[in-house]
Amino acid sequence: MASTCAVHGTRAAAYRCDGCHRLLCEECVRPSHRLILCAHCGEMAVPVSGGGPRTSTELRRVGARQASYTMAEAFAYPFRGTGAGVFWVYFALLAVFEVIPAIFPLAGCLLWMPSVVVALLVPRLLFTIVRTTAEGENELPDWPDFDFWARLADAFAMALIGLVAAIPGIAIFWISGCDALTFFGQGEGRSCWPPLILAFLFGVAIWIPTLGATSVFDSFWLLPRLDLHVRALFAAPAEALVMTVVLALLLVGSMAIRVFASLQLAWVGGVLSAFVGIYAGFMGAHLVGVYFRRHYERLEALYVG
Repeated sequence: MASTCAVHGTRAAAYRCDGCHRLLCEECVRPSHRLILCAHCGEMAVPVSGGGPRTSTELRRVGARQASYTMAEAFAYPFRGTGAGVFWVYFALLAVFEVIPAIFPLAGCLLWMPSVVVALLVPRLLFTIVRTTAEGENELPDWPDFDFWARLADAFAMALIGLVAAIPGIAIFWISGCDALTFFGQGEGRSCWPPLILAFLFGVAIWIPTLGATSVFDSFWLLPRLDLHVRALFAAPAEALVMTVVLALLLVGSMAIRVFASLQLAWVGGVLSAFVGIYAGFMGAHLVGVYFRRHYERLEALYVG
């Protein structure tokens, strides 16, 4: 007969406390930075045979997966938690980078150095958003440390992720027979919009597992594995399709607002487009992390074996 929790007698015991020696259910433990602790005495809790998750990361991930998390809550992600100030700081910096050159063109030349620093921090921040979300966090993390060469490597990895994600779309566009002339109406007259839209959606879809695998499993060598990325989408095809559409709308919306704002609203448009662009980036990374959180076991088996 399975042992029961010393506090909740109707629940099966999943852990034993090293300190007070109680048998504990999953409600009686809490994750620390690395270990799982007894909620009653604070000592380390060890899984019993057939018990629960063995690390604090696994425990947080399971708890987050079991908890209700709506799309409305997901859309509020950039404004929530101790790291929420990151969003506003980043927005303020980009707004300054947009406004000053528009008003004082010569002064804008002085901003190239801080612009490079901020740009180099963003890829690591997006990687961290994906990883912490997959681990069960629903709050924005703080800024990463600035190490020039490490952040440059992150930027290079992010560029490669975009390149890998674009490969299926480029293939679709090429197979369709479209080129620059036909797309801009100077070719033989057939419309290239349908293959372009399909190529764009395929690119967004592949971006999800490519960014997710690189971030969650922290392996640069997983990045070019297009075969695994395609298979990862079939871990939950319906959810992957919904997420692709949401991310595509975020991306198209941010680009459309930027184009309209820059043409119609002068520097005010730059501020607005900066806000939308930051939001789309943070939200996109968060949704990728949610996908990897919900299907972690299947994706881990696929990517890690």
